[in-house]
Amino acid sequence: MATKKSVVPIALKSDQSVNMGVLQELVGFSLRRASQQVVTQMSGDLVTLAVRPLQFAALSIVVDNPGIIQRSLANALGIERSNMVVLVDELETREFITRNHVEGDRRSYALHPTPAGVRFRTKALTLIRKHDTQLLASLTPSEREQLLTLLHRIGE
Repeated sequence: MATKKSVVPIALKSDQSVNMGVLQELVGFSLRRASQQVVTQMSGDLVTLAVRPLQFAALSIVVDNPGIIQRSLANALGIERSNMVVLVDELETREFITRNHVEGDRRSYALHPTPAGVRFRTKALTLIRKHDTQLLASLTPSEREQLLTLLHRIGE
């Protein structure tokens, strides 16, 4: 038998509270709402640098994995390979990465960060870490670590 849970009203922009009812019990819904908050706030921070969250994520992976093949980057980001081309083009145009043919495989490209790309990632990461600190201010360091551990487990 399910136990009755307290209702947490959510304030809307119109200052009207809404009982979210059964949605509060659904993990996917709660993750989606939390994700919306994070992405909205992070996007606002990144817009000052003229970069989208997906561009930042791709650049970060390339910085941490120099020589990564485009196909592996697409898989890591969970995006279609066809969309990867546009993303890589954007990063290459901004001179954040270079794209080079893989020897022995004319269809594959290895991606490498440029010094400008590494500097940009560092600058963007500073903004994002500041945002994360504000977002998680109500959690203890142990709770933050536990949250990341659980999210990583779900994402595997």
